[in-house]
Parts: sequence; structure tokens; C-alpha cells
Amino acid sequence: ASTTTKQYFFDIAEGFVTIPEGARYGVHEANWQRLAQVEPAARRFILKSPDWTHVFFWKHVVERFVSGYLDKVVHDCGNNEVITPNLAISFYNQFGFSCEKHTDFEAFIGFMETVPKYEGHFHSQTPLCSIGKYPVTDSIKADEHLDSRLEELSKKLGAEHPPKQEKTKKHSTDAKSKMVNLLKGRPDLVGRIVDMFHEDCEKIPEACDVKDLLAAIA
Repeated sequence: ASTTTKQYFFDIAEGFVTIPEGARYGVHEANWQRLAQVEPAARRFILKSPDWTHVFFWKHVVERFVSGYLDKVVHDCGNNEVITPNLAISFYNQFGFSCEKHTDFEAFIGFMETVPKYEGHFHSQTPLCSIGKYPVTDSIKADEHLDSRLEELSKKLGAEHPPKQEKTKKHSTDAKSKMVNLLKGRPDLVGRIVDMFHEDCEKIPEACDVKDLLAAIA
């Protein structure tokens, strides 16, 4: 979802954001002006002013956790002999993470239940975005319907909406299928994952609604 949303804002930026030549990670390496780079007084004004559009993108907590596990654990452990500092999962080395012990899904859940703090890929979403502290004008769920929601945002912003990204829609559908396969017959694992993200559940109850998921894995 982060790639999709960054690509969206890059596409509607009308040339104000550029990607350096030879960039390996595309829009992730663009010259974005981040909020932390804005002068403090202006930053406070932007965060509190209703004249600015404040968009909060969020994912269902179970889908997000599974996506992170498949990408940062299964993929990176399977493609790297050593977990080097440039890999996100290396953050957890300090707490005893190892590919040998924790690539199994249930073992990884058990490990994450013991970790005292998380990096961005597994951190609760709401505190990362200071939800509840500053106003949010648009709360957008990142799922297989993300493009239609971005189209509505384009109308609000008065921007020409970029072409649909079919690859993104397929990726989202595949991710849900993999999630169901991993959790088939294991509703207990669903509950354990949700419990790790109680902050998100309190502020975005929909992010923790597992009714449809439980039906799918029954």
C-alpha cells in the first residue's frame, strides 16, 4: 500500500516531485518534502489547520501483519543468507530473531508477542500517524478497493486521477488469498494477532473486524 499511495501522490504532483536517475526503489527515493523538514511553526499550523488535507491510510491489522510476515520474514529469510542491517527484519535481531527459529508463521507470532517494541512495518498504525492528536480529513482503507477511494480523493483535490494500477489490485487479491491459507482452521492465531494491535482497534474498530475473515478460514 505504501508504494501505491506514494505512486499516486507522485503522479498528481505535476512534476514537483522527482525520482533520481538510477533509483533502485522508484517513488520511495523521490525528493519528497517530509513534514519533519518543515519549519516548526509552519508544521504546527499545517497539522492543525482545516485548510489542509490530512489523509490517513490504514490497513486491516491481520492483513497488514501477514503481508509484513510474508515480505519481511519469508521472502527476506529465503533470499538472504545473512540478515543484514538494510533489511527491516534485522531490527528484531536485538530481541533474538532468527530465520531458523521464526520463519514458521505461528513461531513468528509467538516471537512478536514477546518483543517490547516494533519498527515501522509491524508497529501499530495509529500512534505512528498521531491519530487522535491532530485532525484527519480523510481516512482511507488500503485494500482491493483502494483505487476507487483514491479516485474520490482526486476529485476532492481537483487533480486528474492517474490510470488504474491493475497490478496493485491483483497483489491485494493475492495477499488476501495467502492470508486465508495461512490462517485456515486457526481462529486462535487471528485473535493473537489482533491483540497485538489494541491501539489500532481502539481508534479504528474496522481495522480489527475479523468477522468475514473468521468465516473464510472456518
